[in-house]
Amino acid sequence: MARTRSINGKRVRPKLTKSQRDERRKRHITLATDLVTARQSFTQHAVDLATKHGRTPKWTRTQLFLNSAMRDRRRVNAWNAFLKEKLGEINSGHEKGNRVKLPTFVATHKVELLAEYRKLTNVQRQSLIAKVQATRESKPLRARANPKAINQAITGAFVKMDQEWTALCTKTGMEGFFIAVRGTVEDHAEPKIFFSEKAESFVRTVLDVEPRRLALRLESWVVSGISKYFFTCSFLLTRQPYISDLPATSNRQRPLNRVISDCRSLIQEGLNDILIECCGVTKNVKMNYTNYELHIVERHGVTLIGWPVSGRVRNPAKIGGRQEVEKLLTAVQAEKCKWVKLSAEELKARIAKNKALQAAGENIYQPRRVRSGKSKAAVDTDSSEDE
Repeated sequence: MARTRSINGKRVRPKLTKSQRDERRKRHITLATDLVTARQSFTQHAVDLATKHGRTPKWTRTQLFLNSAMRDRRRVNAWNAFLKEKLGEINSGHEKGNRVKLPTFVATHKVELLAEYRKLTNVQRQSLIAKVQATRESKPLRARANPKAINQAITGAFVKMDQEWTALCTKTGMEGFFIAVRGTVEDHAEPKIFFSEKAESFVRTVLDVEPRRLALRLESWVVSGISKYFFTCSFLLTRQPYISDLPATSNRQRPLNRVISDCRSLIQEGLNDILIECCGVTKNVKMNYTNYELHIVERHGVTLIGWPVSGRVRNPAKIGGRQEVEKLLTAVQAEKCKWVKLSAEELKARIAKNKALQAAGENIYQPRRVRSGKSKAAVDTDSSEDE
């Protein structure tokens, strides 16, 4: 391999010679031709299976997991074939970089092209189409395997999976989730997750972890390769106890501060999501329980509905005992207590109502704390008298 050199901190490879370029082009054409041959053989095999078993070729290709690689190209259009022919005549003899672009060519000679195209007979048009098809068949193709193409394939596949899972849960009442992460550090795909309502509640309550955090843990486990280390070391350890050997799960309740923390986290997460989706706010806005109406509702136009505890929205640590906090946590997890966007009329009415309640004596708007004076240590205590 040719050695690289650095120019202004950027690695630059030396130019290849003509023989090296020809060798690489030859290897590329050979590889592409072999791939096309293999793909054509699989295509013929799929057609034979479809004929034998009375199925369609599309169904057979799907069963063989070859649908994406063997997707049919669009039908050749006579007008496009005519434009390709004329553009090739104009650009013949021009080097790459000095050739006329198709949009410019069509815009400049549109009237002449239309007049000449109308004069073509059906035989001439079919000849142009056959010529383009022959060019397509003679040109070997490979499936794109660059990161952008891979990400597009992954995104499209998981969009369909998400729709199918949602439809399945709605139609049959099934519950479940899936998590898919990249396999190596060279991949650039982000984690893909889907959680039904009860599956998400199971992960939050039983496993005591956020669904997104669980996906990140799986990604770090897979990418780091630490699973191989544990699999190898398991043969050197003593027998691990089976589930039946483990002690029964403790009935001890979760600490109250953990339940309060979960309430705050879910409320904050919901606030961040609705501000990004509906208001376009990208910066992190911290939930303000003290001045909720002024700094959250009136400033951003969102409100928390379905508050299950008596009184106004306030800090979960100040709503009461364990029963009230768990009631709030259940409502937030089930999305009975959730954030919504206020319309312009609703926000205007909300502001007027808050001002009326404030004027009536209720503490809707909490005043800022008064700055305390200097401490005694900072006060000048020089008590010496002038004589």
